[in-house]
Amino acid sequence: MVRQKKVLCMVAIMFVIPCRTIASAENTDDENLHHCVGATGELTSGTTWQLEASYHWFPIRYVGIGASVGFWKQIGSDYIPSAKGWRVREDSQNVMNGFVMPSLILQTPALVKTEDLSVGLMAEPGMMFNIPYDKVYIEHTNDKGIPIADNKISYHDSSWLALNFRIGIYAKFDRISLTLGYVCTNLDIYAMRRKMQYDNVKLGDFYPKRKNHGGAFLRVSYLL
Repeated sequence: MVRQKKVLCMVAIMFVIPCRTIASAENTDDENLHHCVGATGELTSGTTWQLEASYHWFPIRYVGIGASVGFWKQIGSDYIPSAKGWRVREDSQNVMNGFVMPSLILQTPALVKTEDLSVGLMAEPGMMFNIPYDKVYIEHTNDKGIPIADNKISYHDSSWLALNFRIGIYAKFDRISLTLGYVCTNLDIYAMRRKMQYDNVKLGDFYPKRKNHGGAFLRVSYLL
């Protein structure tokens, strides 16, 4: 955690100092556009997909402060808690959650610039606040494996905070901006389920250990 914070601080210094200097010197058509709304899609190696809507305010041209709201969901899982006479119901096997994520957008000045196009680099450190609650439906089965009854268990006291870091390339066409890049996160998608128990069996025993994940993201933004 300490190492990640140091890396984020170094990236922020590398981006903010040169960008603020150039921003004060440049005079372009879009220098008065201080607001940015966007939609982002993301896929990670943690077998999750994510959608979010965001807003950022740019007090200076290359530094934006804002937040996004959205949700993520697991694409598929090979880890299904079960025991004699019960198993996690199929519609509860893939984990999902909603979140709010404050973040800071740091952009370089255009590295490639034409009359209609500007291309540069960006970084976005953020902190993801997930909903601190999850529920699981347990399916009881008979000796032939046929479902005969359901129960619900839930949990709301676990790790719900995650660090998120994106870096990528942006391309601006007038007021439209497209950003494509890489994301790294320490989100633990099984956080709420690790301490759940049913019939004296811990669900966490069936899930893999927590680890960082990488992936790709695509954002479409509009400048106001």
